[in-house]
Amino acid sequence: AAAEKVLLSGDPDSAADLLSRAVSLLPPDERSRVELLPRLGAALFEAGRFTEADEVLTEAIDRAAGDELLAARARIEQQFVRLQAEGAIDESERVAQDALRMFELHGDVRGQGRTWALRAMVDWIQGQAGKADEGWQRAADLARLAEDELELFEILAWRASAVLTG
Repeated sequence: AAAEKVLLSGDPDSAADLLSRAVSLLPPDERSRVELLPRLGAALFEAGRFTEADEVLTEAIDRAAGDELLAARARIEQQFVRLQAEGAIDESERVAQDALRMFELHGDVRGQGRTWALRAMVDWIQGQAGKADEGWQRAADLARLAEDELELFEILAWRASAVLTG
């Protein structure tokens, strides 16, 4: 909870540190620890700590132990990292397509929103501002449904960029 508050205040480094401490207090295979890993990876990404983020998200995928939904959440977050660090557009599109089906099947609104935001980012990188804005609109609608203020704020900033550019 403290990490979420710190993220909302714009301090991803502190949020990553708080989440990292929480993760370190739990046994490696404990379910609650594994569930925190995608959030930690996302915070590390926001803090610009791409290598650490990718390592944490790889661990989350490896430890998901048959939980396809948890693995899909970690894969989406990992694609944000890899898209930024490596420009992995093709992989991001494939992962997004697979994950979106999984999130829709399970009714995971937040996961659907993150996936639409990833798809929008791919469109943005490919110079398709109008298409990116459509994706961010869908992501914003889903973030509202999920009551995810942090995600909504970030999406609205991207939408403003798309309006100015597109």
